[in-house]
Amino acid sequence: MERTIPRKTVRPQQKKECNSDTKPNKQPTAKDKHDVSPTKGHVSKNTHRKKINPDSLKQAKLLVEKAIQENKIFTIQGYYPYIRSGLRIRGWVEKNFHKSQHDYFDDPEGICDLTSRLLRNQDPNFVWVPTYNCLDSRLLKNDQIIMNHYSKSVFTTKVGLCLNLRNLHWFADADLNSFFPRCYRLGVKEEKQAFIEDFRLTAACSILKLVSREGKNMPNRRDVKKESTPALLLKYNKKAQPLITSVNTGVPVHIIKTALKACKQYLNTLEHEDIDWKLGSTNAITEDEWKEFLDGYYQVIHKNRIINEAENYVSQCQDILQKLKAVKPQLDIDGERNIWIVKPGASSRGRGITCIDYLEEALKFVDCDPPFINHDKLVVQKYIERPLLIYGTKFDVRQWFVVTNWNPLTIWYYKECYLRFSSQPFSLKNLHSSIHLCNNAIQKNYSISQSRHPQLPKENMWFKNQFQDYLQMTGATNAWKEIIEPGMKAAIIHTMQCSQDMEEGRKNSFQIYGADFMFGENFQPWLIEINANPDMSLSTSVTSRLVARVQEDLLCLILDRKQHADADVGVFELIYKQPVIKIPLCYTKQLLVKGNEIKKLMTDEKNQMFKGSIAKDERGPCLLHRTKTTATWKEIKGGRETSPSKKVEHIILPTIKQGLEKRKEGVNQYQLPKLCAHEKTIRRKDPARTKNEAFDHQKLPNINSGQLQVTGHLAKIQKPGSLTKSLYKGTHYLASPYQMCTSGKK
Repeated sequence: MERTIPRKTVRPQQKKECNSDTKPNKQPTAKDKHDVSPTKGHVSKNTHRKKINPDSLKQAKLLVEKAIQENKIFTIQGYYPYIRSGLRIRGWVEKNFHKSQHDYFDDPEGICDLTSRLLRNQDPNFVWVPTYNCLDSRLLKNDQIIMNHYSKSVFTTKVGLCLNLRNLHWFADADLNSFFPRCYRLGVKEEKQAFIEDFRLTAACSILKLVSREGKNMPNRRDVKKESTPALLLKYNKKAQPLITSVNTGVPVHIIKTALKACKQYLNTLEHEDIDWKLGSTNAITEDEWKEFLDGYYQVIHKNRIINEAENYVSQCQDILQKLKAVKPQLDIDGERNIWIVKPGASSRGRGITCIDYLEEALKFVDCDPPFINHDKLVVQKYIERPLLIYGTKFDVRQWFVVTNWNPLTIWYYKECYLRFSSQPFSLKNLHSSIHLCNNAIQKNYSISQSRHPQLPKENMWFKNQFQDYLQMTGATNAWKEIIEPGMKAAIIHTMQCSQDMEEGRKNSFQIYGADFMFGENFQPWLIEINANPDMSLSTSVTSRLVARVQEDLLCLILDRKQHADADVGVFELIYKQPVIKIPLCYTKQLLVKGNEIKKLMTDEKNQMFKGSIAKDERGPCLLHRTKTTATWKEIKGGRETSPSKKVEHIILPTIKQGLEKRKEGVNQYQLPKLCAHEKTIRRKDPARTKNEAFDHQKLPNINSGQLQVTGHLAKIQKPGSLTKSLYKGTHYLASPYQMCTSGKK
């Protein structure tokens, strides 16, 4: 994030008013009347420039000559004081990105301004910009220029991260559901249906959790409900109006049966026992049953209603939950309220994020079809309902890492991070963003709640060592080294592995990313998102210290380590570097026909016809590849008939010169060698067209007529397209072979 700095407003010098008594007005002379200079008769602008000091100019020239010789010219867009000062300490000279960029730093002698003006025709060797879109496309072509951005990373959007991580099983032996909450695209029909099924299954699991935990206490709660009847109210308050209520205020036990059935079906599906189920069988839960179940679920969870006869299903619910824990890694974080978080696919800083706990609320985002919503970029992700809290308040962690190369994939992990707190105490009954979104851009708009713990900072941020002290105080001394940090490193590595094939690497480029993590009650880290442009503003005392350190260490990693392999890189740690992957030079498909070539003995007369060459042009004859469908008589007689797919015949057509000679003799057809009884003759459709046809290098797609495949270059002088139309009608209407030439290797 760029820091906006108020620019200095230059006020024009006020003209001193002249007293007519002391200084009479000067009468215009004839010279003034004929003066046509642009300053005459107009308000003069402040064109005064500071006089250039010769010593400063000499010093600036020396710096520029040295910078050009050592390739140490840099340019920065935005307010990055630590990057700028770090480069200058290393002897780099800045070429200003804008003319007003000198306002970002003090330059009393004007040397920086002079060096920038002297470097106006030089390309920089180091470029730092806030976003990739700010890069000059001309500079991107020069791979000797160091840049702080790759092309747009797909994993830095919600949709891209969701899609890429689904391919994790191709790159690593890891379970995606162990570090990334499940996510769906609402605008895609198939994923929308998958989300509906997931919401229903999560609601069924929530009922089982509730019954296994409070099923034995529900009869006591039911007795309390019975005491609050209208008769008891009238007993203590005779003026109260009698209320019409049902005797049984509980939810029918049918929702427990439906929940058990849904969970059993899910387990059977994992064991592939649903393959033998027939469509419309009684095993499947109908839409009406699901609607009835969700209505009862909302009453139990949101309205605190009890379930009738729940105490009779406690043991069954506990058994099913034990089986689900073995196959659902996210069962513990799901909670019981079935909360999901809807996110715009490509926004940042918490904009447009909404928490929902009703299925209908999530479907409204796509069913209402507003024109401003892009369905392909709207995702819904499972909310972590049982997060790790600090003094009863939700938090997340911003973790930096740097990718210095995509082939081989090289990842550097920054050992320092910081925590971001919510301004309100944690609660699942209130889904307001001030409680559930920890982004600093969101929390700075809310005042800190008075009910929040006083030990939490007013700036809503902590250093890593403060978090470690809290863990040690709560008894989790080794949680950071054994669970939290290894889990964050593994999640970053797996995400980069899945995205490597989609990224466009560039030599001498690097990029720093910001990963956001939350933690479960068992300290297990969960990746929420990855930011392509992490906030580098000095908004708090925590970020002011960490941003200065990470930018200085980043220069050590990119510049100093390039000069010396053993250079100090600060607190950066190399966590992954794969072997170099050899990329083929050409990605085009190479088609190859395997088999033995069939040679046919020909008479001298036919041999002479096939061995011609194209006159003057030196063009090769047209080559027809035809798959043989019948074995030759010699092979059948000898009992050596082979597979037809292995037989390939190469037929050399006569050249132009020979074809024209044959045409003069009255021969108007070309007949293939008779190797089988099913072969047909290729005839010319219009013999008179030969005069109007010529050869050219225009490509024509392959024509496959079933028995014969022709590959060649065809062109016409008149009526283009008529020959092409005849080619697609089959072998009977194929043009004369005299009009074809070889296409060459593809």
